[in-house]
Amino acid sequence: MTDATSVGQIKDALKLCLTQRQGSFQNVTAFSMRFEDDDTGASRTFNNFKDLASIFGISNVEEYIISANDKIPGWTVTGRLVAHLSAAIRNCSPDSPERCLVLIHYASHNFSDDMTGPSFKAAPNTKAFFRFVNVADAVSNLSSTSSIPIDAVCILDCCHAGSAHFWPSSSTGTFEVLAAASEASNTSECFTTRRTLTAKFADAAAIVRGQARSVDFAEPLDRSHQLSSAKFPVHRFLNSSVSVRLFFPKQSTAFDPVRLSPALEQGKYKIIFSCYVMDNHDSEEMANLLEWVESLSPAIGITVDSIYEYGSSGLVFSAPYTVYKTLSTSVHVDILFGGLQFAFHCH
Repeated sequence: MTDATSVGQIKDALKLCLTQRQGSFQNVTAFSMRFEDDDTGASRTFNNFKDLASIFGISNVEEYIISANDKIPGWTVTGRLVAHLSAAIRNCSPDSPERCLVLIHYASHNFSDDMTGPSFKAAPNTKAFFRFVNVADAVSNLSSTSSIPIDAVCILDCCHAGSAHFWPSSSTGTFEVLAAASEASNTSECFTTRRTLTAKFADAAAIVRGQARSVDFAEPLDRSHQLSSAKFPVHRFLNSSVSVRLFFPKQSTAFDPVRLSPALEQGKYKIIFSCYVMDNHDSEEMANLLEWVESLSPAIGITVDSIYEYGSSGLVFSAPYTVYKTLSTSVHVDILFGGLQFAFHCH
């Protein structure tokens, strides 16, 4: 089988997931940007972003409102973002192995082209705009000069944001995009559907907080997808292959006032997928792999459901979307079925 992989490759990819779940951040900060003369209700969306940050115990949330008179918003936005991140880095110790994480949020109008990806503006007829790549490059460039590794999760609550891309430097950490809609979304749908991705995501995160100690950022998008009817969220890794995972702060009381919806069903985030392995199904290497997978913490959430002999060995796994995504960047896997519909929208 030309697509067959080795036991070692599977173990290496799963070890990435293990490392990510055992890690933590020295400092987590949040930065939101919107135009002063926005006409989409971005100020309300910022309140949803603050709710999301509070669910994760993030107190440092900056809102930068771009002046209606700003002719070069790309310059001012990136300047404020770099200043925000630099302040967060100063509160970190270079002697610690822990990283710094920034949540970046934008809500308002957007247009996109194949060459530059999404660009942001206050209204369709305004001239001043800035590009997503300017924001991404600012984070990447700061990462290359910082002694503290930086990861970024960017929430783009606008149309066509699924086209986001950039060319990261070698020192760039995880750069993950959660976008409200793909590059193929119909523009009229974006303007007539007012339930924002940020609101849905905050809702989903609040629910998961009642069920788990931590969560991958990619996971609550499943509920966001199910709450959507016209535009559907997109998840992309622009750098790295492991979703950022955050721990929830301990709750002081049993009552959680932020919880908004019924609990998610067990196994909601499971993907069923298969891969071919070069080793025989009854080999010692295969037996060791199966034993090792069984020994993993239940927090990883991966199981080997079936094994078949067909030239090479065929393994059928069930795992959370984020584990599937990490494996899929290293080895050839095929989705059979699963509850996480938006997996088919990933690039």
